[in-house]
Amino acid sequence: MKKLISYLILLLMLGSVTNFNVSAVDNITSADFEKESWSKTIDLIEYARSHINETGGIQPPVNWSSQTVLNYINIYGVKLLYAGFSGLTIDKASFQIPLQSFVERFKTREGLEALSASSFLMMVAFNDTKNSIYPNSPDEGDNLWASFSMGTDFTEFFGNNIAPHFSGSVKVTPLTATQDKKGWSWGMSYYNMTAIWWKLVTKSGSPDYSKIPVNFCVYDEISFNYKLVFDTVNGEAKLFLTYNIGEIRNLWGFTWVGLFPTLYHYNDTGCFLWGKTKVSSETVHTFLKNNGIKMSIVLVQRNYVANQTLTSSSSGKPASQAGIDVSKGIIETKVSNGAKVYSIDFGSKISYKLYKTSTPSQYDSITRTELVEKYAKNPVVEIQTSLLKIMNLMVKRITPDQYWSNVSSFFDISKSDYLYITSYPTYEGYKVMHDPVYTAYIPPIENKSNFNEIIVPLTALGAIAIITIILLRKK
Repeated sequence: MKKLISYLILLLMLGSVTNFNVSAVDNITSADFEKESWSKTIDLIEYARSHINETGGIQPPVNWSSQTVLNYINIYGVKLLYAGFSGLTIDKASFQIPLQSFVERFKTREGLEALSASSFLMMVAFNDTKNSIYPNSPDEGDNLWASFSMGTDFTEFFGNNIAPHFSGSVKVTPLTATQDKKGWSWGMSYYNMTAIWWKLVTKSGSPDYSKIPVNFCVYDEISFNYKLVFDTVNGEAKLFLTYNIGEIRNLWGFTWVGLFPTLYHYNDTGCFLWGKTKVSSETVHTFLKNNGIKMSIVLVQRNYVANQTLTSSSSGKPASQAGIDVSKGIIETKVSNGAKVYSIDFGSKISYKLYKTSTPSQYDSITRTELVEKYAKNPVVEIQTSLLKIMNLMVKRITPDQYWSNVSSFFDISKSDYLYITSYPTYEGYKVMHDPVYTAYIPPIENKSNFNEIIVPLTALGAIAIITIILLRKK
């Protein structure tokens, strides 16, 4: 961890120009979690410092701060807490890490206490090789590059006019609700993000990454838009999550001429050495296509039901195993008697939109499971895992005391129930839009029989009223 941070700070030259557009000015109290809803922006790391007695005495680094947007919804028996990490500052260096997470506490249809948490970890670019295990899906036989976004200007490192100049921002879409409060929406978008590509190794037992970056690129945007819908008749809380991975318009990389490194730069007009000499008309999109480079996203899931043993599977196959293709299916989490607790539906939204022009084309995505340890224990995500562990403090605020010991490390991603990767085989660096569906199965709050029970008495009362009026008129 120290080596990673030290290297990044040296690389970034302490030259941050990030515009997070989000100020960590709010405080969180226990009473907040009894309210129906709220939105706050806090320094999550400072929050951990002020609650050090609840973190096992582990003090976060003094030079760290984090701008974190929290949205909270507490209605219809569901408590949902969302965390969008808008920025991380270490000393004078600022990082844009599009880390997103949410946790839901609810009672199952059988009245059991349940928790579910989902976290977006990172984007992974890849291309297939002759050693590929799963075509069009990143695996240990492929070339893999973790793509992390950093909020900084690289001018001092590369020299003028050739660096990935950065003037990015973060925009928050406020939490809003429909009039009946059965629909809620919010979001977060990261714009003009400069990202470093690190070569990944995902072999079991020895996950790692190359300490020397391979490429740099700028994404137009990475955005996450959420829509929570309560079906109080059928007993479902559905969360529709839409991802946008913006277009890559510029990409820089290193090549070697003897013992000397050379920097190449691809844009929409061609390829340039050191940002000046045009050596090819191959554009950034053509370069990505010719090299078979595709994009994917990595997410983890964890579930808990009090005093129950859970299974998460798709078509009878355990989701904890690697290589389970769930592209056209659903991962369902159930208790031992087969009752459903939670599900993620990929099949209903298998297609994604690719925006080569203003009119998108649609292609099928591929989603498969992977061993949790290959990513959760990779040192390349230690910043993400460190931030997520602080989220355990928030889990405590929504968890009954008698169950806290069972979920005190709920956001330790190495203990996730399963990890899944969604890949976009047709890519070429253009904008991608995709939207899976997350469902919590909750007790129905209203149903048709209750509705009929209400209507019948009202109808009877209406008839009595009419008869009474007629009799009065006769008198």
